[in-house]
Amino acid sequence: MRGSIREANLYEFQRFLKLLAARTAQDLNQASLAKEIGLTIPTIRSWISLLEASSIVYLLPPFHRNFGKRVIKAPKLYFMDTGLVCYLVGLQSAPHVLDGPMAGALFETAVVSNFRKTIDAYGVRDCLYYWRAVAGLEVDLLIDRGGKLLPVELKVSSTLTPRHAAGLLAWQRLASPKFRRLGRVSVRISSRTRKFARSVLATSESSRGRWRVSGETWGWW
Repeated sequence: MRGSIREANLYEFQRFLKLLAARTAQDLNQASLAKEIGLTIPTIRSWISLLEASSIVYLLPPFHRNFGKRVIKAPKLYFMDTGLVCYLVGLQSAPHVLDGPMAGALFETAVVSNFRKTIDAYGVRDCLYYWRAVAGLEVDLLIDRGGKLLPVELKVSSTLTPRHAAGLLAWQRLASPKFRRLGRVSVRISSRTRKFARSVLATSESSRGRWRVSGETWGWW
């Protein structure tokens, strides 16, 4: 990769990487990145393309079919290696991670990147999305398997509250009927799986992305 970056830009590229790592699991805003670093948007775009082609970052596209202008359409950016994120932002221990402001973003990054690696291994393409309404309600991950969508909410918590299911229930209300019938899953740090709310199943990340929903097993392995 270094051969693709001019020597004069190595310092700026390092600053760019650190700033990008601090924004993992967030919307990709190239204009904001360019302004903060003092570079042009085309340069930021080319560097992100290079990172994506090198499998260092992954751009999660938004799902907006049947929702029109009511949803956000910018992709979200995730690093494929949470260890690299921790190194770039200076997180040096597990307590430092779990007690810090990036705990949720790192957990989300770990789950989404693992799904991306798994579907790549099985040759499945274009089946992961996220959804966010203009009003702010969001589903962190949508898994599309043959036109059937499973919404997944990602939370770092040992105790769930009704607000954790707000995005999932909003999706249920707004989605077309063929999507609305599917079960809902919330992934979190916990040791057990249980019914949390109507059509919402709370499960541990240790299930490694394989769930029984509406009589079906969701997963590729």
